[in-house]
Amino acid sequence: MKSFSIFSGTTIGILLIFIGLTAILKTFDIEIPFVRILIGLLIIYVGVTILFGGTLIDIDHNTIIFSNKTLKVTDFNEDEYNIIFGSGVIDLSELPIQNHHKEIEINTIFGFSSVLLDSKKPIRLDVSSVFGIAETPDGNKINFGDYEYTNIKKNDNYILNLKSSVVFGNSKIKYSK
Repeated sequence: MKSFSIFSGTTIGILLIFIGLTAILKTFDIEIPFVRILIGLLIIYVGVTILFGGTLIDIDHNTIIFSNKTLKVTDFNEDEYNIIFGSGVIDLSELPIQNHHKEIEINTIFGFSSVLLDSKKPIRLDVSSVFGIAETPDGNKINFGDYEYTNIKKNDNYILNLKSSVVFGNSKIKYSK
């Protein structure tokens, strides 16, 4: 059974339809108390969710929100990792890159992330920071803007493409070995 999240596409779609209907009806001088209805529906949603033991926000196992965790990545099942209002370590040092040419994205928003890499594996790192600090393995610190780091040699066939975005946070990307 698929869980329902307040931030899902269906919820946002219904909300936009409701706003559109309200705007159309207003042209015919029909007033709908939109805010009261929205607050009432939100309270009903929270009550039903609590009653049936669900979660208000559906969080993936590759997302850290309001907590501190370590994520050890050993396969390519996920291609995006998020840290939001929390801190975490994302360990990519044991990720096998043979026969793979994959991109992994790490987003740090209002939090702290530490990304561990294996220095023996070829990596292309694209870092973007907005009002944050992103530190790369070569010691550069990016506060605002983009930066590219690579340790690729001519004979490297398979490369790990890593994209790191930091917004109002701190991310330290370093070698574990």
